[in-house]
Amino acid sequence: TSNSGFPLDQNLYQTVKGISAAARIVEEGGRIFVVSECSDGVPDHGNFAQIMGDGATPADVLAYIKALDRPILDQWQAQILAGILERVEISVLSKMTKSEIEACKLNTIDNLDASLRDALLSYGEPRAAVLPDGPLTIPFVEGTA
Repeated sequence: TSNSGFPLDQNLYQTVKGISAAARIVEEGGRIFVVSECSDGVPDHGNFAQIMGDGATPADVLAYIKALDRPILDQWQAQILAGILERVEISVLSKMTKSEIEACKLNTIDNLDASLRDALLSYGEPRAAVLPDGPLTIPFVEGTA
């Protein structure tokens, strides 16, 4: 998936919207590949980076959120991403650094073609979907909508 270009691909916080669209059709244990510029990083402002950086796993992030006395700014987007990460693997090609991506419990993509080829080989006979306008798309698997 992509995040439909600027301004929607300006940071990872915004990119979760495209990831969320793709997650609607990915089977548990599957993988989402995200291509999003993220020129603004995670970003540094707001609470999203801090929340996603809390703990070692997506379950830790969700436990942190659940333990809060009251909702905090950006919590919902971290909660969505952590919930998706409990079901599927997410790999990101962007301008963010490897450490920024990995701090958010995501995998980095150095070469999209090689990553896609490796995934296709590892999944046997996978089904794939391409969402060039991720957050502007309502994907569904035929027969389930």
